[in-house]
Amino acid sequence: MSLSPTELPPNTAGSHRIHPIPAFLAKLDAVLSHSQTLQVELTNGSLPAVEFDPTTLQLMVDCRKNLERMEETIREARQNESRISRIPREILSEIFRFTLSPGYTRKVNCRDTPIAAWRLGHVSRYWRDTAQTDPALWCAIVVDCRTQYIRHENEHCDSIMHHCHPSIEYPLDALERQIHLSRHSSLSVNIHLAIAPSSPQELHHLEAIFNLLLAQSQRWMRLTLEDEGSGYHSDIFNLLSGACGHLDRLQYLCVEEWGTSQWSPELSNTFLVAPNLREVSLHRHLRIDNHSSAPCIPWCQLTSLRINAAASFLQKMLKSSENLVDLALESDDFTGGIEAEHTGSAWVLPRLRRLSLHGEALLVESLSAPSLEYLELNCCIDGITDFIRRSRCHLQDLKLLCPFVIRNLGELPAIVLLLQSTPHLSHLELEYDDFGGNCFDRYTRALTVIGDSTLCPKLSSFQFDTADMQSEISNVLCTMLESRWSLPTHLRSLQHVLIPEMYTFDTNWDRLEALRADGMDIAERDSWDDYVSDSESEE
Repeated sequence: MSLSPTELPPNTAGSHRIHPIPAFLAKLDAVLSHSQTLQVELTNGSLPAVEFDPTTLQLMVDCRKNLERMEETIREARQNESRISRIPREILSEIFRFTLSPGYTRKVNCRDTPIAAWRLGHVSRYWRDTAQTDPALWCAIVVDCRTQYIRHENEHCDSIMHHCHPSIEYPLDALERQIHLSRHSSLSVNIHLAIAPSSPQELHHLEAIFNLLLAQSQRWMRLTLEDEGSGYHSDIFNLLSGACGHLDRLQYLCVEEWGTSQWSPELSNTFLVAPNLREVSLHRHLRIDNHSSAPCIPWCQLTSLRINAAASFLQKMLKSSENLVDLALESDDFTGGIEAEHTGSAWVLPRLRRLSLHGEALLVESLSAPSLEYLELNCCIDGITDFIRRSRCHLQDLKLLCPFVIRNLGELPAIVLLLQSTPHLSHLELEYDDFGGNCFDRYTRALTVIGDSTLCPKLSSFQFDTADMQSEISNVLCTMLESRWSLPTHLRSLQHVLIPEMYTFDTNWDRLEALRADGMDIAERDSWDDYVSDSESEE
């Protein structure tokens, strides 16, 4: 957190001060009354003649009027502030929760957490009470000790990136305060470590942080671990083994990166008993080659899994993961696919609806997914058509990340076979980040309706993205769109198209505008801007 409890305002912070104006006016009225009485008595001669300056009395009267005007101004200001206090606490809490987004964070030492929740208490006592009584504002705990990069310009105006190592100093009192304010709510814990402790004191301090978090392990609902330190923190992360048997609330586990590429024996059994664990993400540099290098996970209860593992391990793991709904398999160097049983029959994931393959399609060589609706491919396409047909699924959404997919797909007949296996396809997305239109040309020609062709008859939306929208690409694209739009109304399915920005000087601009004028929904996107925004959202 950016503020420690010692920096927080006291419990009376934000409350209205007791203004002295009313009390002063009462005393001033008494003086004025007494002065007026003296003036009358002097006029009547009942008192001895003394020097009396009438301007003094008038000055006191003017002073009183000024004080009355000041009091009215304060009263109006209080009324304006009271309008904030009239917002129901439930609505105010919902507004406060918007401050949990990354745009309202700031890094202080090794903490990168929302700062607004602390500062809201400075506005008024009502705001402070609302913030401190809403546990949802305090449930996200982030320990971030990754290397920070600072950008600056030299005398030649060249942008230079320098990295700095943040200190592992950590405000334990603020962490304790946050845990207290979160009450008994479930916690989202994110631990990102990169630098090695520079002294025994820092190591001891980091251990204190982990022990404080471990004391709340029974409240963990989401846990994200990342170690970029090449094993510097293996002993620190091994402390997590103390959470074993206390993870009844844990629903989500993510290992972003692992410096040692292996799980230690102390840590491997930590998550074995987690009855509510449903989502697991093990990817990037964590390579699982066999059961000894893998964490013990209750695979049978998972519904979502992202993993980078060897085929031999996946073969055993997926057979016990029949409840998977969302599966992402990643690899760059698989040596082979998953072998079928000796009977030669495929093994089934009956509930799988979303599948992403990155790196190797042989993983699905003996797999069947009858409920599959979404398929994302960034791998060699061999075997995918057989997989779809074997699954007998009603695939509705297909995303191909190019150019790798298309370059390994083969010629036009192979593309047609793939699309023929998806008669229920309603959305097709091609992402092509290379230059030139040769690869894209083959796909659009396959989708072009010729004669009585019924390829992908239910295709209703088409999305295409490339780094270079050349005229050759726009030509085959417009030809495909025109062929599908010219079908009879009862056969016309393609309605929505999203493509990169096409310049007005493109020779096919008029063709695209004609389709728009005729009713086709065609939207254009700035590929670079969308790429930047997508990258920021992923981070």
